[in-house]
Amino acid sequence: MADITALVERLSAHPSAAVVTHERRGFAPRTYAQLRDDVRERGLRLRERGIEPFMRVGVLATNCYDWLVLDLALLELRCEVVAFTTAQVDADLEDVAVQHEICALLVAGAPSTVKRFTRLGWVVAADGADPIPLREGGLRRGDEAWGTPFRVFSSGTTGSPRCMLASCEGLGSVVDALRATYEFDATDTVLLFLPVANLQQRFLVYAALWHGISIVLVEPIHLMAAFKETHPTLLLAPPLLFETMARKIVNRRPVRALLGAAARLPDRGPAARLRSAVLRPIRRRVLAELGGKMRLMITGMAPISRATLDVFRALDLPLYEAYGMNECAIIASNTPGHARVGSVGRPVSGVKVELAPDGEVVVERPVPITVKYVDVDNEVNAETYIGANRVATGDLGRFDEDGFLYLIGRKKNVILLSDGRKIHPEVLEREITSIPLLAQAAVLPDGPGLACVIHATDSSARFERKVREDVNQLIKELSGQEVTRVVFSKEPFTMQNGLLTQNLKLNRTSLRSLVAAHGGA
Repeated sequence: MADITALVERLSAHPSAAVVTHERRGFAPRTYAQLRDDVRERGLRLRERGIEPFMRVGVLATNCYDWLVLDLALLELRCEVVAFTTAQVDADLEDVAVQHEICALLVAGAPSTVKRFTRLGWVVAADGADPIPLREGGLRRGDEAWGTPFRVFSSGTTGSPRCMLASCEGLGSVVDALRATYEFDATDTVLLFLPVANLQQRFLVYAALWHGISIVLVEPIHLMAAFKETHPTLLLAPPLLFETMARKIVNRRPVRALLGAAARLPDRGPAARLRSAVLRPIRRRVLAELGGKMRLMITGMAPISRATLDVFRALDLPLYEAYGMNECAIIASNTPGHARVGSVGRPVSGVKVELAPDGEVVVERPVPITVKYVDVDNEVNAETYIGANRVATGDLGRFDEDGFLYLIGRKKNVILLSDGRKIHPEVLEREITSIPLLAQAAVLPDGPGLACVIHATDSSARFERKVREDVNQLIKELSGQEVTRVVFSKEPFTMQNGLLTQNLKLNRTSLRSLVAAHGGA
């Protein structure tokens, strides 16, 4: 099993692999050998500034080289890291610091945050040199067994994000599982652009470092440039990225016609070869936009529309749906040669997946990834961490006869109608977003009926009237339920406007507030 405690030393085994980040003058590569040296130097400087082993330290960072150096230096110091998000810091930093007993907040790549909290001496730049005035009440000597070196946060779909303890041994097991599942090697380059506070990002970073895979680490604003300039081969991204790409592809009428004609051709034989030949120019253009070397794209933070999967499949582009959650990491995945559209794949090696009597997906791993939620009572923990290394996911699913897992929706999102019937909004949302030009959709309870919030790429009055009719008809056919309101959001659903969580899932609480603010249909 990969040993996270030896991660920095492991860099010596792959001295020529590189980490690429975006700097002021463009993309800058640094070898793993240089990274190792920078980490060792940073560790010495942190000790000189007052950071000692086993201290609990908060970290707020953008996707930058300084974060990677800091993270590995704290790892080697055996500190307990609390990975904060910008939203948490902006809300009430002092309360958050007290709650999690941090000694200091080290900030990487966000100098404005340090300036804003100058009055709090313990909020400092990670790359500084001055002594750090440690916060009173911070945990100075934490778990010296160092079994749970990280505190990370869930996506917050239940309200406020929940803090979890991530185990060192569990992280090592995920590093091994990712390699076994996706068969990457030292010739690969993985592109990462989601927030580094996300535990899934940490899994991928550590897997890449351990196995000698080069990393491209950028902020979302630099994503498209990173594709073209760094030529990645591996990508993990939310459905929103691929749905945007698919809409861009089919928005051209000739392309849409070609895809429609190709979809009617058989998957095998001469007709399949004809389809491939007809669509080859489009495929080449899309691959070029992805850097020209992309061999594997994984999505799975939220449901992806069937229409998007169909576009990528028609163009023979390597997009595969997977399933995971922060509490137990990767659970199932489609892979090349073992994929079924609409499913999230088969359980990955070492993971046992069962369905509870009500259909809830229950995951068992030989080594737990996270061990519990922090600062919640035992009853709340027992709803998820149900014993014997088993996690109740809160997702409802089913298996087909070949062992592929299909997700139906979240238990807590089920809408109970007045006649006793239950509706899974995710099922309806997937169908709604298959309507051309509809980018995002959320179905929510609304009194005796259902409300639908939509973001579309066309905002004309004529288009909106047609969409209202189509959505009403679709929901009536699929659920037998009337639509009371259709609300059009001029803005896309994003983390910034609160309509998505930090893990890019629908924030249904905020979406319900949006519906309420719009009054009638």
